[in-house]
Amino acid sequence: MSFKPEERYVIHNIVDPRPVQRTGLDSPLTLVNQTNSYAKWIITNNGDQERYVIQNAGSNCYAHLKETAVSSCDPRTNAIVDHHGHFQAIIESPNPLTRWKIKVVSPSMYRVCIDDASVHQNSLTETQIYDPASQLFWTTHPDSNEIFLEPFSPGSDQWWAISSAQ
Repeated sequence: MSFKPEERYVIHNIVDPRPVQRTGLDSPLTLVNQTNSYAKWIITNNGDQERYVIQNAGSNCYAHLKETAVSSCDPRTNAIVDHHGHFQAIIESPNPLTRWKIKVVSPSMYRVCIDDASVHQNSLTETQIYDPASQLFWTTHPDSNEIFLEPFSPGSDQWWAISSAQ
């Protein structure tokens, strides 16, 4: 299963509890504060078998899947799974209103370049990653270097940015 903007994703910030919601299927992806520390966040994918990475758009650093006290490593995927079978990733933020972007890490994703709205497989670029399953591009926003999800049609101005700051 790939990240799909039409599904429902919810982000909760324990300091600023206003949720960020997306409409669609009832399979929420929730970002919550763990152990009462505003600087520590956890994102849990409730159900599918994907792996997730969270990026701090301000510092451009990635937080990969890490083991927690209630987690164990799945030997099939090397991903961290809690006792309920949910995949988790932990990040730390000095600011509870930091904007976080969700990035799916999947074998089905690969880098592409776009030339006149055509996709060339196996071409390398640092700013675009294409997921053929969901027909979405991961792109770097030119003004902020933040990672967004872009629809399949190149040049679209629609973005699916998931943020704890809204």
